[in-house]
Amino acid sequence: MKQQSKKKQNSNTRIKHSRRHPDNSELFWCSKCLKYKKKKDFHKHNEMNYGISGICKKCSAKVDKESLRKRIEKNPNYYSDIYAKLKKENPNYSKDKHKRDLELNPQLTEERRKKHVENLSDSYIKNILVKQKNKTPITKKAIETKRREMVAWRISVKLRKLMKKDRQMVRTVRQHPNNPNLLWCGACLKYIEAEKFNNDSSKKDGKTSQCKKCSILKTKKRDAKRLADNPNYYKEREKKKLAKNPNYYKEREEKRLAGNPNYYKEIDAKRLAKNPNYYKEKRERFKAKNPGYAKAAYEKLIKNNPDYLKTLYAKKLARNPNYYKEKEAKRLAKNPNYYREREERKLAKNPNYYREKYLRNLAKNPNYYREKETRKIAENPNYYKDRNLKRLEKDPDYYKKLRKKRLDKDPDCRKKEYQKSKMKNPYFGRDIYRKRSADLTDTYVRILIKGRKANIPLTNEIIEIVRQQLIAKRTLKEFRRWRKDNEPGSQNVSG
Repeated sequence: MKQQSKKKQNSNTRIKHSRRHPDNSELFWCSKCLKYKKKKDFHKHNEMNYGISGICKKCSAKVDKESLRKRIEKNPNYYSDIYAKLKKENPNYSKDKHKRDLELNPQLTEERRKKHVENLSDSYIKNILVKQKNKTPITKKAIETKRREMVAWRISVKLRKLMKKDRQMVRTVRQHPNNPNLLWCGACLKYIEAEKFNNDSSKKDGKTSQCKKCSILKTKKRDAKRLADNPNYYKEREKKKLAKNPNYYKEREEKRLAGNPNYYKEIDAKRLAKNPNYYKEKRERFKAKNPGYAKAAYEKLIKNNPDYLKTLYAKKLARNPNYYKEKEAKRLAKNPNYYREREERKLAKNPNYYREKYLRNLAKNPNYYREKETRKIAENPNYYKDRNLKRLEKDPDYYKKLRKKRLDKDPDCRKKEYQKSKMKNPYFGRDIYRKRSADLTDTYVRILIKGRKANIPLTNEIIEIVRQQLIAKRTLKEFRRWRKDNEPGSQNVSG
């Protein structure tokens, strides 16, 4: 017997030494985690060594959960069976338990009551229905309807409180005691100049309670909330307005312009003062959202109203006859190569752009280009001369390059053109020669020099000298004719 007791003592001493940390006496071993932990992390257990359980609190909770889960899987009515057994043993079990809980925690009843009120439990709603004068049968539907009413009432109370806070913040506009030009802003909580407030005829001071900046922020927040709830909010509102009054927007514009004829111009000026690229950014944003919208809208508009562009141009010219000239001047001032870049962009998208445009115009009106020429010449008789001079000022070899391009595409292009013109007019070549001789063009002078077979270099200076000689001879001839007609007895004039 003594030997057995000694063995037990030795085994206990071995467990004690293995449970406690060899260096730190405050740490103990958990057989589940396989870690050393503090004494606080273990449940109390008087029967075990050191008065602590063999497993830490976390591990014991996991074990309890697993055991409960297994029990409930075997018997789903596990808790109800236990409660029924306890009730049989002691009918006042729940009351006794409540008393014990109150002894441990005196504020337990208040905490439980608050939970019932916050969660709107069935027992709390039943007590309310029992106390009512109009006693209704207490069913599940009655409890649910009462719960919904109470939830709605609570939400309305919260909203009222929030509205009161907002009303306290948003005060009426008040003048500064020393300076009457300063007014109080309810959102900024500052005195600000009266010009920075919007007009409001309903107020005593004729100004809004908030400054312009604060009112803009408020509207932005309101719009964000509306769109979050309903993305098509503003579209639906527009439809309602138009359903009531189809001319709503026209009437609104007329009212605004009656009050201030420059209303829209002032708005544009303000926007551009803040951001010069306002309309460009707006267009880009709109294009990003709706890539094919502009083209479809333009096609619809022209289908409904074929003369839309003509009327639009007429209106613009009626307001300002030099509208398009000024527009071109602005474009070229910003970018001198504007039209060239535009052409390059069009040709990059569609290499046959101008050909298609030409055919479209002819399909609409076969005499389109003739009428266009007559209009230009009516406005300016020297239109083509001025155009040629401008081209030659920019590039003296403009027409040479143009001829080269044509010959590169088709070497027989000049012959074909000549044949076409011959078909229209059999005396085409003679007419051209007469025109050249009358105008003394460079080509005519060159042909004359080559015909004389003089080995002279054909420079611009020599061409000019020969032209002057020809002009002098022609003037002499004209003078002789005139003298013959007007002075028959006079002698010949020699050159």
